[in-house]
Amino acid sequence: VNAKGNISFEQKKNYPFKFTLDMQNLFLVNSDTIQTNVNANLDIKGDRLSANSEGLVTLENATLKIPDQLPIKPIDLKEEYIVHPFQKDIISKKLLSASYPIHLDFEIGLENPLKVIGSGLNSTWDGHLSLKGTYTDPIPKGKLNLIKGSYLFSGRNFILHKGSVNFSGDGNKMPNLDIEASMEQQGIDVIANLKGPLDTPKIIFTSKPPLSASSIMSLLLFGKEITELSADQTIALSNTMNQKLDPTSEGSSSSSSSLGIDRFNVSSDDSGSQAIQLGKYITKGVVVSFSQGAEQGSSNVIVEVDLKHGFVFQAETQQQEEQGKFSLKYRHNY
Repeated sequence: VNAKGNISFEQKKNYPFKFTLDMQNLFLVNSDTIQTNVNANLDIKGDRLSANSEGLVTLENATLKIPDQLPIKPIDLKEEYIVHPFQKDIISKKLLSASYPIHLDFEIGLENPLKVIGSGLNSTWDGHLSLKGTYTDPIPKGKLNLIKGSYLFSGRNFILHKGSVNFSGDGNKMPNLDIEASMEQQGIDVIANLKGPLDTPKIIFTSKPPLSASSIMSLLLFGKEITELSADQTIALSNTMNQKLDPTSEGSSSSSSSLGIDRFNVSSDDSGSQAIQLGKYITKGVVVSFSQGAEQGSSNVIVEVDLKHGFVFQAETQQQEEQGKFSLKYRHNY
């Protein structure tokens, strides 16, 4: 880092100053989500009250990491004021910030493509950003566009075709992902769309030609249609998915959100026919499930409503019988 400038000791002008900084290969950020070193030419001017910094910043070998597991959020403790009976008023005052405000106005370029990795994603990007706000509350704004990349899901490698990372200019929001990738399995094109905030993206799977959700999941996890699964594969599939969707599991928040479902179950009837059931909560206490069996016309839609105290109302459409079924169930965990 090279610096030059001047300082005036005029008290009436709050000791104004002006500096020019030349930084080369400075390791600027090293955190769980961002790693980069920079080259920069900056002008800094201000006084004893505040300062402004502007200039061009070029990132070299920048890496943006998607966390595999979200950090534990601290409990939000709310204040409670206990007033003495003889005390009429309590005046709460905010503590004045002791930090020295440095306002930012940077244009950010990329010397080398930016790497975005983590949660199965391995990709490179280009683009342009600006950075405003203050050094304690920086606000990035701009857009990154996909150059190339791949996405690994359950051992299946998806090729990325298009994508973007948008920085909204809101310092309280994470960058937003929008990525599309595809792979081929048994002549079926499976398409994955990864969307959402950088720390909690969600993935949606579709296919060409269109297949049911259970058939797509079977192709992704075993490379086979649901009708081709063995009993051992079905049991392994059920155990694996139940672990990922178990709400008591430490990694459940990232796993269930990445799959986009809240319930997964594999069942068999008296004849030995197997069916896969996928469910999603549409509101608190109401879950809609889709069940697909091995035979044609074995698709069912099930709606369950939690009536509290262990009672559950269930409405089910049965495609084979072309009729509906309503049930009232009682559940109790021992």
